[in-house]
Amino acid sequence: MRLALVVAACIAVGGCALSGKLEENGPGIKRTPPQIAFAAAQAASERVHIGDTRDAVAAALGSSNILQFESGWQVWIYRWPGVDDSTRAATELDLLFEPRGTLRKIRVRRGEAASTSSARASTSG
Repeated sequence: MRLALVVAACIAVGGCALSGKLEENGPGIKRTPPQIAFAAAQAASERVHIGDTRDAVAAALGSSNILQFESGWQVWIYRWPGVDDSTRAATELDLLFEPRGTLRKIRVRRGEAASTSSARASTSG
């Protein structure tokens, strides 16, 4: 139960902290056409395994955006931008590392479609 709370908190904080425009080709940004972004994220997720070390993951996937928590937990985020370059439209591979540096959880999040993003933006004003 405690791990589930930590994961939920990491994801919630990550979503808030990483909103807005994506930086061009920054750490963890993988420029891929939107139609194949999810397949690319799935393929990347298959290159790492629960129990891998941070060094092994970095060697397999390269640099990432990293959220570091005072508790020692880390979330590494790899993104494939969507059509509007927002984090909402981006497909993400999120990796949760425990304080000892061991990969504990792997999650692929499919980005929202452009029509969903633009519809939500037009109704929120």
